[in-house]
Amino acid sequence: METKQCKRCGVVQGSECFYTRGVGLSSWCKKCHRDYSKAHERGALSKKARLPESVLRDLRRQKVKAKWHEFFTTHPCVDCGEARPACLMVEHVRGTKEFEFRNRNTGPWSSIVRELHKYDVRCFNCMGVKNYVVPPVID
Repeated sequence: METKQCKRCGVVQGSECFYTRGVGLSSWCKKCHRDYSKAHERGALSKKARLPESVLRDLRRQKVKAKWHEFFTTHPCVDCGEARPACLMVEHVRGTKEFEFRNRNTGPWSSIVRELHKYDVRCFNCMGVKNYVVPPVID
């Protein structure tokens, strides 16, 4: 009879105590698999431990987007007073930039808040009018 050590509990057991996996045996014994499955069904394992990194990144990004929406609902355009969040953006006007906001959707909101005092909120129309450059006249 072949024996194997379970990678989870460390107990050496016979091959009949392990599930077959492809050509060989699983690395955990059947009891450890059952215990893990029961804990998973009860929700004893943390939800974050079960989620892949890409899903966690998307969740962080959604939280930051919600914070941006909340910020824009309380900060209208400084020029015309437009208050619809979909129409607003931030413009750097004071100090030096620590980072670009478009690259910080997954970063902590606290670092964004520390940077926001250097910016004004403007709507897309006011931003266009402010930054419009009259083209040279060609004769």
